[in-house]
Amino acid sequence: MRRKGLSLRWQMVLIIVVLPLLLLTPLLFFAGAQFRNEYRDARLGKGHMITQQVRQHVDMVAPFITSVRDVPGLERYLRDSIAGQPELAFAALVRGDGIIVLHSTSGMAGQVLMDLNVPDVQVLQTRVPQYGNLHLVVRCMTRPDISGQQLYAVVGAYSQIVDPPWLPWLPVGGVLILALLLLVLLQVFMRRAVLRPLEQLAEGAAIVGAGDLSYEIGIRRGDEIGFLAQSFNAMSDRLRELVTTLEQQVEARTADLARRNQQLQAVSLVAREAVTIQDLPTLLETTVNAISRHFGYYHAGIFWVDQPREWAVLRAASSEGGQRMLARGHRLRIGQQGLVGSVAATGQPRIALDVGEDAVWFDNPDLPETRSEMALPLVDTEQHVVGVLDVQSTQVSAFSSADIEVLQLLADQVSVGLRNSLLIEQTQSTLAELQAIQQDYRREGWARVLNRLQVQAYEYDGVLVEPVLPLPVPVERLTESNTPLATGDAATVMTPVQYRDQTIGMLTLSDPGRVWTEEEFALIRSVTDQVASALETARLFEETQRTARQQALLNAVLQTAAMTLDPDQALEEIAMILARGLAMAVGVFIFPRRAATAEGGVPTPQEVRLQAFVLPEGEKALDAGAFYTLPADLQIFFHGLMEPELGKLLPLGQVPSLAGSYDLERVLYVPIRTATAQAGFLALVRRQQDVLLDPDTRALARNLAGQVAVVLENLHLMEETQRRSAELQLLYEASLHFGQVRDPEATEKLVVDEAQELLVADGAAFWRYDEAHETLQCVCAQGTLTSYQGLGVSPGQGLPGTAWTERRVIQTGDYMTWEQLGAGDLSTVGPALGIPLLAARGAIGVLVVTRPRGGMPFDAVVSRLAELFAAQATVALENARLYQESARRARDLQQLYEAGLDMIGMREVEAVLTQGAEWALRLLGVQRTRAFFWARGNATPFSGHAGTSPAYVAPETLAPPRVAGVTARVLHEGRPVIVNRLISGDEIAPALQELGLASQAAVPLRLGAETVGVLFANSTQEGFFTDEAVRLLEFLGSQLATSAQNALQFGQLQQTLAVVEMQARYRDAVAQGTAQLAERGTASMPTVLQLLGETLETDAAQYCEVRSEGAGGHWEVVARWAQSSAAGQAVAAASKWRLEDVPEWLPALRAEGIVRADWHDASAAEQRMLQALGFHSLLLIAVPGETTEPNFMAFGNSQRERDWKPEELISVRTVAAALSSTLARERLFREVQAALAETEMLYEAGGALNAAQTYAQILDVMRQYTALGSGAHFAATLLYDRPWTERQRPTKALLAARWTATPESDVSLLARGNAFPLLEPYLQREHSSTITDVTREVDPLAPARLFFEEDLGARTLVFAPLAAGGQTIGTLMAAFDAVTHLTEEEQRRLSTLTGQAAIAIQNLYQLEATAARARREQLIREIGEQLQAAPDVQSVLQTAARELGRALETPRAVVRLGAVGPARRKKPTGELASRAADEPNPVEDDGASTES
Repeated sequence: MRRKGLSLRWQMVLIIVVLPLLLLTPLLFFAGAQFRNEYRDARLGKGHMITQQVRQHVDMVAPFITSVRDVPGLERYLRDSIAGQPELAFAALVRGDGIIVLHSTSGMAGQVLMDLNVPDVQVLQTRVPQYGNLHLVVRCMTRPDISGQQLYAVVGAYSQIVDPPWLPWLPVGGVLILALLLLVLLQVFMRRAVLRPLEQLAEGAAIVGAGDLSYEIGIRRGDEIGFLAQSFNAMSDRLRELVTTLEQQVEARTADLARRNQQLQAVSLVAREAVTIQDLPTLLETTVNAISRHFGYYHAGIFWVDQPREWAVLRAASSEGGQRMLARGHRLRIGQQGLVGSVAATGQPRIALDVGEDAVWFDNPDLPETRSEMALPLVDTEQHVVGVLDVQSTQVSAFSSADIEVLQLLADQVSVGLRNSLLIEQTQSTLAELQAIQQDYRREGWARVLNRLQVQAYEYDGVLVEPVLPLPVPVERLTESNTPLATGDAATVMTPVQYRDQTIGMLTLSDPGRVWTEEEFALIRSVTDQVASALETARLFEETQRTARQQALLNAVLQTAAMTLDPDQALEEIAMILARGLAMAVGVFIFPRRAATAEGGVPTPQEVRLQAFVLPEGEKALDAGAFYTLPADLQIFFHGLMEPELGKLLPLGQVPSLAGSYDLERVLYVPIRTATAQAGFLALVRRQQDVLLDPDTRALARNLAGQVAVVLENLHLMEETQRRSAELQLLYEASLHFGQVRDPEATEKLVVDEAQELLVADGAAFWRYDEAHETLQCVCAQGTLTSYQGLGVSPGQGLPGTAWTERRVIQTGDYMTWEQLGAGDLSTVGPALGIPLLAARGAIGVLVVTRPRGGMPFDAVVSRLAELFAAQATVALENARLYQESARRARDLQQLYEAGLDMIGMREVEAVLTQGAEWALRLLGVQRTRAFFWARGNATPFSGHAGTSPAYVAPETLAPPRVAGVTARVLHEGRPVIVNRLISGDEIAPALQELGLASQAAVPLRLGAETVGVLFANSTQEGFFTDEAVRLLEFLGSQLATSAQNALQFGQLQQTLAVVEMQARYRDAVAQGTAQLAERGTASMPTVLQLLGETLETDAAQYCEVRSEGAGGHWEVVARWAQSSAAGQAVAAASKWRLEDVPEWLPALRAEGIVRADWHDASAAEQRMLQALGFHSLLLIAVPGETTEPNFMAFGNSQRERDWKPEELISVRTVAAALSSTLARERLFREVQAALAETEMLYEAGGALNAAQTYAQILDVMRQYTALGSGAHFAATLLYDRPWTERQRPTKALLAARWTATPESDVSLLARGNAFPLLEPYLQREHSSTITDVTREVDPLAPARLFFEEDLGARTLVFAPLAAGGQTIGTLMAAFDAVTHLTEEEQRRLSTLTGQAAIAIQNLYQLEATAARARREQLIREIGEQLQAAPDVQSVLQTAARELGRALETPRAVVRLGAVGPARRKKPTGELASRAADEPNPVEDDGASTES
């Protein structure tokens, strides 16, 4: 037996060696990574130090410069910082958008490095074209560039030095060697001690595994292997015993699986039927039969829960007893009878494994053999039980757990089928209801049209269109589909005019002796459809116009109401509009507001006011304004008037204009109801000869009455609005007065005056809240409250205190009887209001207004007005307070601004501190100020003093700050120290008290978060320094610290500025060279070389490009420049470079992009090259181009050797990168030009194909623009009889066009159209196919060989499929008399143009069919346009008869209207039933009248 998998030897190796190795490998890699990171960080430490020093240097001089380019010596520092550091490539100052500001290499300024976005400091790894792979140390500068861009200090280090790739593999290599030694030792041990016995065990296991269970392993050892052999022998014995048992179990399990498979087939069948069968009884019968057949159960049935959910009714059964139960309508009461009733009630499955022991089981005489039963619920989407699946068996415990799961799954599938059937039935029912309702609405509309129209049929006799009586038409003809029917002798054609399956008329055409064609029938059908559509459109248009007239009437009413503010005038104008619009006499009656009803709802005698009574001519029937008392019967009538109703005219006296002409016994009264009550009614009086008012007129009248009610409501609201507008006007005037006052005390007096005037009070007073004493103080009083000026009350005391505490308006009708009256309070007043003034910071006071005793109380309107006034008064008082504070702060800020301007221009620290002390003295009004400033690294501070007397300005030398002193506290804590009262025990008190000083403030001088000094201020007053004074002193200290620091750094800045001037030369040269390349390309190289040569102070410069030369190549000088004539002659002599002569130069150019050669340290080969060029020093800079070998620029010095500086190298590399980009750009330009030429040619060919009018012209275009015209002697266009797709293939290829240069070519086979079977082996549906050589690629015995060689005379054949829209409609065929190879470009062009040719051919093919259809459609369109232009239904009928008779040239054409029979509506169900049941069916009546 062959082993599979690893042997035990290698498994143990994996466990003992490889597994620990795998566990240690991550740790080793982590250690290697840590070692790599530490090595890299150590290498990059110089970069971090350089960037940190650059940021500190720039921060030091930043206040004195406008741009970092002005920092002196910064560029030299960048260059010197990387000198002698082989791992560092450059150092630079770069903007956030990647533009280099300063660079260690001259001329790199202005170049783009890369976009940067680093929060503080970060190491980036990237590739820079001039240097290769680099690690960039990037540090964010605190000062941005002059352009607003963030600045970064960047140091680049070579990645191959900083992070060599072999570094982390050192520990890994050591581990691998150790693992190899362990593996060898383990192999020797395992072979002797373990593997040999295990092989014996394996051999025995193989024998036993082969089937020989009697084999016994003969190992006798006392260790684990011996125990394993004994156990194996025992296992063999047990296996022999188990084999027999397993065979029996497999047979039983196979039977179970077969049964389960049958059950799953039943489930699959039911699931499939549930999806496909939409008939519910069929689905239920299929389900129960599948259960009985596949599960073998005695009985299966499905019960359905009825709608009241009282009974479970049997709907399907599989047994004979079940069929008898179905016949008699078997049902079980839910929740009371049997397992089915229990499951229907609870929704939970129930199983009786022995029905004799189940108390709920129902003993059914039709199923006497039942021994076990299971009932499963059928639920809908809302988990409601809609049915029960009942399964019964003749065996006890017949249901296993597997049977239960399968049957439950089957029940779920039945539930899905039931839900689907119900949803389909409901959807179909709803759709049918909606269609029936839509048809009924359309029938009702046509019934109204038929009732209104006197002429319903028109006849065209070949000359004129005349109205005629409708012809008698059999009902069955009108109900048939829209198909023309020939009657009698086939000379008369009748077709119903149907719109959406509803017949609305009939079209009859008569022409004796004429035989109607199918094309004429099609024309009749099309015109009939357009007639039906035009009739329906005309009907809808007429209804729309009627609705528009009604809407215009409503809009006129609304517009009149909006433009008229007088209620009487508005109602009179509305009555005139209604009278003209309705052509009736219109009266508007309004109930007076004082009208009321008695208890019980019985109306009291009422009267109405006549607002207007207008005739249609605009004449007033009665004068407006009169009141009329309603009789008792009319009181009851109008009290219950909710909808428009008919009645007799009101007793208005003699109305001559109405008598005789109007029907005064049938007046339509329409109630005018507002949102709260009935406001009046409209009286519409029609003329006696007018028809009865239709429902539309009643509905319009109801809507008009509603609009009149809205007008009345709006006018009432307008009165209320005007009253409130007057109040707001008073408040607005008060706010104007408040806006003119800025002083808080004057504002308080104005508030009291305005409150007394606005609220019509005899007295007014304002109590201001005093936060210090927590009392309300009367600060201003007027009128009867003048005596309370200066009175103070506590919160909660009296009217002011209560209003302030409760934060709401307190109103009392008589203050003397008020329950919260306080002693000594406002005891002489009557009605009073206490109004709290609430601001954002809390209540600021209370406003009290009073009236004398016995005066009118303050009502709710005055209280609301008082609240509004209090809000304005609060704003005014707060504005005055804030204005006063803002003015004081503005003065302080102005002085601080002047102080900053005064100090910022000083250049000496002592002068700055002295000036700052004088400004502090001036701003605070103190007697003495002192300022001390410590420079970094200096223990002795700078100082400045100021005072109001000579004693205060004596110079003071500040010793090192004491630990517990004020100066030390301020410097250490960085916050002010205030002493508002000097105590004799204080250490500072004696010295200050000797000078007469009583208080002191000390604030820190800060630069950012660092405290660099202290500013002292002393006053002779105790408690002088408030929080505002301290803040002002801190602001001054901040400016003082900044000015002192600026003065300190000014001297350092002067030294730094001198360094900046050294950077311009290289930067300008690189910028000019880059600009020349961008503007003129490589043609500017002589100028660029001159700029670089003069800037670098070299003797000569050259630019060389790679040129191929056989198997090798050389570098040819493209551009040169020389400083002198001698150098120029030497440079001119060298027109070619062969770098193979110097082996070390070419690899250096490839890898590093640079070669530096000096005579004293050059090799022999290099010295020979330098001597040939006449140089002592040479610099080569690689310029990447199109080839793998780089181009290069060469710079040489003939008189001296040269040490190339980093900034010089970076400048040259920058220009080299720009030159490389220029080369790529010029190469891309050439490619684009070639592509444009190709595109232009294809565009020209496409235009020619689109302009072609025949197949021959299309073939000529293909020959002109493809390779077919250059060498082919025969070309043809073959079209298939049907498109070639994936599903079908053509049978014929028809010759559409051909061209031949040899008349002897025989194309008769192609002309007959049966060449497709011959050519099919060589054609492709989607791609072109080519036979390059017929003699080699075509079988000599093939039928096509003779046709190709003799008939066509071809050696090479090309077949290009004509494919469009995923279908191949033909092929383009070309023959060459010589072997021809098409290039890839020619094949691509041919494939592109054949696609366009296929579209052109399709267009030609469809042109004729389109033209024929267009002529017929034009005729139908013209008739349709005339039908659509008809303004009404009768015009449509006339146009239809005339135009159809003319088009068909028939002597008689009749078009009639007429609905057929009553409306046939399906019985609605669901929520549509309630709507349809209450609606009348006017179509039935109208239809009956029409037929009669």
